[in-house]
Amino acid sequence: MGKRMMNDFKEIGLLEVALEIVGGHSNGLGEGMVTTIDGELKAHSSWHRTYSKEPLLDVVTLVDRGSKEARNLKSNSFTEWTFVGMDKSLSIHLVGTSRILEQLDELGDASLLNDSLLKWEVCSMFHRYPFAIQTRVSSLELEYSGDPHCREFGRDEVLGYVQGRLRARCASRIGHARERSNGFAPSGWGKRSRTDNTHVAAGS
Repeated sequence: MGKRMMNDFKEIGLLEVALEIVGGHSNGLGEGMVTTIDGELKAHSSWHRTYSKEPLLDVVTLVDRGSKEARNLKSNSFTEWTFVGMDKSLSIHLVGTSRILEQLDELGDASLLNDSLLKWEVCSMFHRYPFAIQTRVSSLELEYSGDPHCREFGRDEVLGYVQGRLRARCASRIGHARERSNGFAPSGWGKRSRTDNTHVAAGS
């Protein structure tokens, strides 16, 4: 039982690192490398600014309407995103399927319509109205440089971690509110999640 708990904590730690790396690139200031597959089953990769309110569960980017990514995804929805830490020693691969949004209003369910950086990119980087690509992540893989072994997490595992992290953050807020009202001293659980959730822009 103790060994299993140790392994669980280790895996949660890996997901925490993954969230820090991917989250730091998912605010419109960082980039991820997207890989799509063409009609001849050849892979094509390129770097794009990325946006997400749930960085380990979905990824959004903007592309020109005639881009190879848009062409490839119309026939094959497979998508892989790669994000790297600042020292390049750890790579996070998010594998899933994508849909092309011809109208940016369709991003409403991703809570990104009012994102100021996304609006800036639409106005300044694209001469024509862009397509948005929204990727639903089905699995997450962590890869260390020089290490042949990778650790993979399914969507349900990642979702469980994200929901648990959110509950810890809510509990922390409630604890602080009680402390202000009646002097209750909270245990401190959840403080780390609140700190780690403040992402730093990639490259800063």
